[in-house]
Amino acid sequence: MLKCSDILKLSILLTLLSGCQNLQKSTKKLWEPQSWKQTKGPELVELKLKNKSSTELTSYQAKLYQKEFSQTDLVREKQSVVDFKVKTKKLKKTKKNLLVWELETIKKNGVFPLNTMAFPELNQTIPFTLQQNGQVVQAGSYHEDSIFYSPIIVLPENKVKVGETWASEFRWRDSEDSPVYEMQVVSTHKGFVKCGPSKCVEIDVSGSVDILGLDKEKNDFRSSMKGRIYFDPELGNIVYAHMSSHDEFISETSRTESQSCLSSVLEEPNYLKLKKNQCYISESL
Repeated sequence: MLKCSDILKLSILLTLLSGCQNLQKSTKKLWEPQSWKQTKGPELVELKLKNKSSTELTSYQAKLYQKEFSQTDLVREKQSVVDFKVKTKKLKKTKKNLLVWELETIKKNGVFPLNTMAFPELNQTIPFTLQQNGQVVQAGSYHEDSIFYSPIIVLPENKVKVGETWASEFRWRDSEDSPVYEMQVVSTHKGFVKCGPSKCVEIDVSGSVDILGLDKEKNDFRSSMKGRIYFDPELGNIVYAHMSSHDEFISETSRTESQSCLSSVLEEPNYLKLKKNQCYISESL
């Protein structure tokens, strides 16, 4: 049976993926990149590891705006935000071209559990073994059905040109008695932009989630997600990302509507020199 807590978790998870505050819907963007001279030929966009002991620090913000209805009456409204910082140590590349990373959350402001978004909790360290397209081979001691095996970033397996797309999907469940979720993601190579002194690939992302085994005669679930990722293919760094999602769960007696956003900015190394990181819930998807 799908519980209300599952819907709240799923709304944040849709954004690849707390203290209460008044959230304003907005189309404002934190950062507007400048275009870069386009290349003609296809390139392989992949994670890399040039320095064995390289360390990154990324700032994240997640927001949730949720309404619960009984029939047509609004019975509960929730607005939440959580800010946190994650330190990533890129430790080594194996002989099979697998990357071994270590993630640790070193700062958190908010009470929303980060594990439900596939991040370490405050002061928790999780080792990850990754393929160079972002697929997770091993995530600490977590079971391979868990959310921790969702890709850190969905990259193409082959060379792609500007304008080309690639699709992927993955499944997870929170526990043995929880529903199985299936996410479909379509990514598009939008070209190159300036991100500080470097060149980044701009990746457009859209997707949705299905709840497998849901009794559709009694329940209805709808979801959508979209966003942009700016990725440095030379060093394998996600420099900036912003995702927004909208989902709605309808049962015979109630309806839960959620909107959320998740943004990230790479603070170290500092490409963009932004003073703060803030995500914005889109008016519509």
